[in-house]
Amino acid sequence: MNFEFIAEPTVESIITQLKKHGVALVPAFLGSGCLAILNDEFSRTLSEGGASVYGRGRHPTNQNGKVARLDPRHVRASAEFPTIASVFSSDFMRQIADAYYAPHRYSFNEAVFVTNEFESEVNILPWHFDRVQSLKFWFNLTDTTKENGAFEYCPGTHWEGRYRAGYHMSQGCRVVDIPNDIDDELIRNPVSMELKAGDLLIFDADGFHRGGVVQP
Repeated sequence: MNFEFIAEPTVESIITQLKKHGVALVPAFLGSGCLAILNDEFSRTLSEGGASVYGRGRHPTNQNGKVARLDPRHVRASAEFPTIASVFSSDFMRQIADAYYAPHRYSFNEAVFVTNEFESEVNILPWHFDRVQSLKFWFNLTDTTKENGAFEYCPGTHWEGRYRAGYHMSQGCRVVDIPNDIDDELIRNPVSMELKAGDLLIFDADGFHRGGVVQP
């Protein structure tokens, strides 16, 4: 793994990479014991659900894929899925968000998106930037390569995505109507995030990104 945006597991190192590239990668952030528990809780969010799980169902673009959302602040989250709730409520993640967005207010990890993707002929998602500004904390629970659908990101494009969103809103466009798909010919130097299980990927969703193709 030879990404120039690899960071040390410190707030300062991660913020430096996020400001420059819009993305930071902390290798081996989670230990094997934590990963084993997360894999079990991951499976249960999709198969059993719970009071803290909502939006559970089929993946909108990935054939046979499954998705769910978990509210880590729900009164039942810590009892139903203690490790997921703990990981995504950590002081360390909050310190990163504080440093990135200061002095502005923000909502912290309102939802954990759980996805299980399978072989498909199309990209999980096309190139786009998110309409709502966000900083996302991402883990793969199994080793992931380009062949099995690794997430893709264009480092440095977080500034352009932010400009595009701001421009359309200044013209009176509603957030839900912001045109956010990016034509393939405008994509330069994309990087496939081939991660090991337990690596922590943090990215500014103003940057251009997409889901990969899960090959046979």
